[in-house]
Amino acid sequence: MVGVSGWSTRLGCSIVVGMQERPRRYPSDTSDAQWVVIEPLLPPLARRGRPVAHARRDVLDAILYVVRTGCACGVAGGLPPWQTVYWYFNQWEQQKVTEKILPVVRGQLRIAEGRDRSRVRGSSIPSRSRAPTPSARTPAATTPGRRQADGNGSS
Repeated sequence: MVGVSGWSTRLGCSIVVGMQERPRRYPSDTSDAQWVVIEPLLPPLARRGRPVAHARRDVLDAILYVVRTGCACGVAGGLPPWQTVYWYFNQWEQQKVTEKILPVVRGQLRIAEGRDRSRVRGSSIPSRSRAPTPSARTPAATTPGRRQADGNGSS
């Protein structure tokens, strides 16, 4: 497997063995090492329909650009149109592509940082078996009731 130093945002570059590094237009663009890891996790291209007008790597770079900057990708030069980016994003979210990519990327980052790849953290969802705290039952935390027809405001 290709080195994963490209995952570190602190380095600002990636070391790729045996490949020519693709020029990066924006800091959010994927490096070649990152693309080698992510590309197999993306759904296969459709065999029928219109020919692909934009490379999936460019679409992924546009999604990462929007995530990093918060700007619409149509503003940045060299990125696919926002409609194309949104269509791919929507398709990939429906197919749960992000949920496939994140564990792999997280594991690679943990290895690059010298930590155990498969450490599982405790659940972030609080246990429902515990009784709610008293502060959750205070009147300020509840919505007011409807007013009675007599207008006194008590419910």
